[in-house]
Order: sequence, then structure tokens, then C-alpha cells
Amino acid sequence: MTCRAGFVQLREFLDEGGLDKLTVIAVNWDEGRYGNPSDRRLSRMVKGFHPAIKAVSMNEAVMKHFSPVTYVPASFIFDKSGKKIFGDGTRMYLDKQRVAEFAEKLQ
Repeated sequence: MTCRAGFVQLREFLDEGGLDKLTVIAVNWDEGRYGNPSDRRLSRMVKGFHPAIKAVSMNEAVMKHFSPVTYVPASFIFDKSGKKIFGDGTRMYLDKQRVAEFAEKLQ
């Protein structure tokens, strides 16, 4: 599946009640890597996937929690205490069913 298909499934999950179960954050990992960095452009793009998704920019604290990222996009899931329970920075696809399973376990 493509990255776009994954975002479509994530949007469906959020629209079907997932907003009560998850907070979704998009990390601006390499926005400026190939040209002009723009937090506004990134925010518009992320809001286009779903208005509830928040975008944050990379900094040392964010890097500590998400490194090493070897593939973008990479998916991570953290519990309410901040402990990472899924994701290692590689391309591990999360479909709607797996996201729902993690959300139920974390309730």
C-alpha cells in the first residue's frame, strides 16, 4: 500500500470515532531537506489529510523520541505515559484495523 492509502485509512479511522481514542501528530522530519522549509505549507498539507492531526517541527526533544528514523513516513504509537509501543523508524505500515487494535488495547 502507498503512503496516501495509509493516510486515507487513518482519516477514516479518525472520522469513525477514533478521535476519542487517539491523538495523531505529524512530525516535520525533513521539510527543509530538499528546498524551502515551510511550517505553514506542512500544516496545510497535514490538515488536508485530517483537521485533527497536529504538525510539530523537529527539535532535539522530538528527535530523541522518534530516532532513528530510516524511512519517511514512519509510524509510531505511544501510550498515554509516553512509552513507545510500536514503531522503529522503518516503513511499517499501519492499516485502519491495526490502528484500531492498538487504540483498543490502550484504552
